[in-house]
Amino acid sequence: MPVAVLASETDFEGWRKAARDFRLAGVAPGAARFVVEGASSAQGGLFDLAPPVPSERRLERTGRQAEFRVPAAFVDLAKEVILHRSVDRFDLMYRLLWRLGDEPDLLKVISDRDVADAMERAKNVSRAAHKMKAFVRFRQVHDDRGEAWAAWFEPAHRVVEKTAGFFQRRFTTMRWSILTPDGSVFWDGEALRFGPPATRDMAPGEDEIEEFWKTYYASTFNPARLSVKTMQGEMAKSYWKNLPEAALIPELVAASRARTVDRPCPSTSPR
Repeated sequence: MPVAVLASETDFEGWRKAARDFRLAGVAPGAARFVVEGASSAQGGLFDLAPPVPSERRLERTGRQAEFRVPAAFVDLAKEVILHRSVDRFDLMYRLLWRLGDEPDLLKVISDRDVADAMERAKNVSRAAHKMKAFVRFRQVHDDRGEAWAAWFEPAHRVVEKTAGFFQRRFTTMRWSILTPDGSVFWDGEALRFGPPATRDMAPGEDEIEEFWKTYYASTFNPARLSVKTMQGEMAKSYWKNLPEAALIPELVAASRARTVDRPCPSTSPR
């Protein structure tokens, strides 16, 4: 089985080149394999081969395939789906790439199983990026250059590089680091740098800013508009452990319920 070894879990350019070579060589979906370098699944078997490179003679015989082009919408979709944590995302996108050769308008058929699947995964990635922008909390640290800020975050999907530009624009004057299990990003006031995965113990603990977040959150909490289901939809419990204000949520919810139960009913006696 032909195998393409990618440099990382988000190696879109590597996947695109290998997928193109597979497609031009006529390697059907299910007969191609994409693995990430260093991963246990990357240990190929005895008969695993590198991606086939189409010869000039083969390209002459398959002129239609050699001229094969995909719509820009597919490239945009693939760039999103490749950030999804699902292990079969490379195969899904290759299957779509293969089918686009005979179905150039495939992406317009949103009822198609593969198209719907890819779009749902892209939506999940977009949602994960939104959550990262909303729930990263920086803590103050100091080094030989003075004040800096660091945050630990566990995104639902691999969106560190996708969201880095947002934090660069929003916190331009700060020196900051965001550490995640997928990789790290650093801004020194002049350039973004990306680094290796991190662990929770590498991030700073509580600082005086914690109390600010708690005070601010408590002051903006409106018990009259409380909907626990809606709140958890926007701020899933998986994010609570890294949000300083989340420690207040059970207490605030309990107080809100108690206030509702204890509230006297309007009098129904005639005046």
